[in-house]
Amino acid sequence: MSEIKYILVHYHEIALKGKNRPIFEERLVRNIKKTLGGHIVVKRLSGRIEVRVPETEIDEALKKMGNVFGVSGFSPAIVAPSDLKEIKKSALQLLSGTRPPQVKKMTFKVATKRGFKQFPKNSMEISSEVGAYILEKTPHPSFPPLEKGDTGGFNNIFVNPPHASSEALAKEKPSFSKGGGKTSRVGRWKVDVKKPQITINIELLKDRTYIYTEKIKGQGGLPVGVSGKMLVLISGGIDSPVASYLMAKRGAELFFLHFHSYPYTDKASIEKVHDILHILSDYGINEKNLYLAPIIDFQKEAVKKVNQKHRVIIYRRLMYKVAEELAKKIGAKALVSGDNLGQVASQTIENMAVIGADIHLPIMRPLVGFDKEEIIDLAKKIGTFEISIIPHGDCCTVFLPKSPATKARIGDIIMEEKNIGMEGWVGKIIKEVDLHG
Repeated sequence: MSEIKYILVHYHEIALKGKNRPIFEERLVRNIKKTLGGHIVVKRLSGRIEVRVPETEIDEALKKMGNVFGVSGFSPAIVAPSDLKEIKKSALQLLSGTRPPQVKKMTFKVATKRGFKQFPKNSMEISSEVGAYILEKTPHPSFPPLEKGDTGGFNNIFVNPPHASSEALAKEKPSFSKGGGKTSRVGRWKVDVKKPQITINIELLKDRTYIYTEKIKGQGGLPVGVSGKMLVLISGGIDSPVASYLMAKRGAELFFLHFHSYPYTDKASIEKVHDILHILSDYGINEKNLYLAPIIDFQKEAVKKVNQKHRVIIYRRLMYKVAEELAKKIGAKALVSGDNLGQVASQTIENMAVIGADIHLPIMRPLVGFDKEEIIDLAKKIGTFEISIIPHGDCCTVFLPKSPATKARIGDIIMEEKNIGMEGWVGKIIKEVDLHG
């Protein structure tokens, strides 16, 4: 028989969304199912989410849960009936497995959240009685530790056969332990309500109670998808993957557009983007939403007809114009850029204003106030940094001017675009955009 383990999931920001709260919760449930996979069951409760996982999958499930946007925190938990006698026994059972063998005395406290207000005792009374029960059942520290196989008389609950299906788990009803057997020989415990070494958390609902000691911090943010579709201009460098991560954390469903200069450059930049998106897929981002756009012919024409100091600005304006047209086709409501104020010539405030002057969709620039070191640290944290720093031929570095303008004027740029026939190029390139996921 294989045990069913429980993960209790908490969220905070999505609970503030008023009438939209059910939509946010449903999306979070869907994202958890998709991310964890396997034989799991996810259930919405009052202000929290319960995840049932076969014991063989619990470690991987806990690891993946840490990548789900919208989750503020989560805890491996045991479940007991909402009966004070059973809650006491289960709390003692949980505590009996938390004391390292070499520690003779540890401090604890009990913290209770009473979601079921009709329960005959309030939160403080529950905490007090559970704590008193633990102290009562704590023997003298000279007692030997539990022998192998001795569970202290408290059996684990919710037992299913190995590899139980999701349907079987969903139908499973609580089969709560009634205790019995030997007295649990936990070590000597002492109550400390200010700075306890261990906190026994009790969350009491109408039909069940969750008990846990470990709180694991989640990603926070909003569930991917609740903020609508956005199109990312992704380069394969350090910045745009980090910008993608941050916008996904704000609930965006991301699509990606990568401009390349193949065959003038090799396919390394394309391969890098695929590798980066594969890493970002751990955070619920769909790596298959990748579009490729060739711009080498436009760049060759720009070398002939555009003043070299305006060339980068013209490249960037073309990219945004093509991106906006693609965004309209796929239903994206905003563009996302990895721009960082003052980092390169095209990212002065004057040039950023000129580049986005004719774009009607909002342009999200989540990195605009970051230091470069902060961006690098975040890239390392999410796992994209090592791939991003691999050298590759970037389309923006092809025919790079020696002295790019840092304060371009929109009038000059419009004249350059008329000379090169910008609108015709936008139409030509958008037809060549290819879904490459």
